[in-house]
Amino acid sequence: MSPSLRSSLALRSFEPPSGIIVPTQRRLASVISFSSGQLLGTPENANRLLQADPQPNYKFALFSEEFIKLQIVTTQALTLPVATGTFSEKYGTFGSEVTVTACVKALDGLSKHCAKFGNPAKLATEIQVIGRGEKPATLYGRIVWLAYKIANTSQTFGLNFMTIAMALQQIPTPAERLVMLRQILTGTGGLVTQAKTMETESASLRDALLTYTTEMTTVKAPISKYFSDGGTLCEEARSKHKDILTRITQAQNELNTAREDYIKYCAAAAGSSVGLMIISGGMAWPLAATAGGVLGAMAEEARKRANEIEGEISRLNAEGAKKARLVLDVQGLHVGVTPIELHLGKVIESLGTIAGVWGNVASQFQDIVNETKPEDLQNVEEYTAASRIITAQGKWKEIAETTSQFTERAFVQVRASAA
Repeated sequence: MSPSLRSSLALRSFEPPSGIIVPTQRRLASVISFSSGQLLGTPENANRLLQADPQPNYKFALFSEEFIKLQIVTTQALTLPVATGTFSEKYGTFGSEVTVTACVKALDGLSKHCAKFGNPAKLATEIQVIGRGEKPATLYGRIVWLAYKIANTSQTFGLNFMTIAMALQQIPTPAERLVMLRQILTGTGGLVTQAKTMETESASLRDALLTYTTEMTTVKAPISKYFSDGGTLCEEARSKHKDILTRITQAQNELNTAREDYIKYCAAAAGSSVGLMIISGGMAWPLAATAGGVLGAMAEEARKRANEIEGEISRLNAEGAKKARLVLDVQGLHVGVTPIELHLGKVIESLGTIAGVWGNVASQFQDIVNETKPEDLQNVEEYTAASRIITAQGKWKEIAETTSQFTERAFVQVRASAA
């Protein structure tokens, strides 16, 4: 083998760059703290997902904290009400119908845009179908689909490297060895073609996410107006919630007074032989059975007033809970949506890295074929040692395994919180 080829193989080996796989970190605490009260990764899944291994090991490059956060906020956006009636049912009434209509329109726009990305909550039941099928329409599905394709392609690479190592030793002449090498690397459906396909698909997904990110900037703009900490709807909800709590306190005092009056008048009526009090179970105050008289009538009025106040408190508690839920939901949504371009940017960056790795691999294979001459394959053992074929086989097998783990483990199972 010529010194120049040996040097070339040292620079362009069959062994892939490490860019396809990256070390993961244990990030459970930050992910859980990110999760709002509206949606969260189930603790069992999060523990298994992020802390199962004593030491970080290698996963597909898209497996990152940003990718997990992107899943959570996308699912959250897809679960908020986007119809006026549903919104009012969940969060109660507000002073400005125009504001509510505009707010619901903003939520509807965000929900429709996130639907283009796909719903992470549904992935657990769809993942196997996605891996076996055609390229999905949603971006989220395409990420899964791409991971499957990379795993399968990497597995093919590993098997082909085994074929190269064995076949080069079995073929008698250097010229025939070169033909075989070229066929495996650059022939129809060869490794160069497969690598270029992975490069194209990774770059295509990256570009689609870039477009999605650009559109997201416009779509989420109204969210801050209505859902930020100082946003119109949030502030009204805060104010109403505060007023409700004040009124509940007042009503509770009135209820205590009404109860005391009822007991006092009933006792006085009974003591005066004006009537008898009948005690019954249930939520409402019992009716005083009286034989007539002012004290009995006053006891009955006190009883009715107590029941009315209790009903009011119950309604106020329900309305207060709706307003508190709105504050919680909209703050969680705003916190999650605000940095979403950053999360998408990290995913896009990873896809760019993956595309670059496959492009480099295709280029390296092509260069090896172009520079290898029949005489360079005279000594098969020297050639395979210089090109590190056996090592490369193990590396590509590792990539297949890690991307398979990605599709199985990198997706957070999310659930809606109890209403």
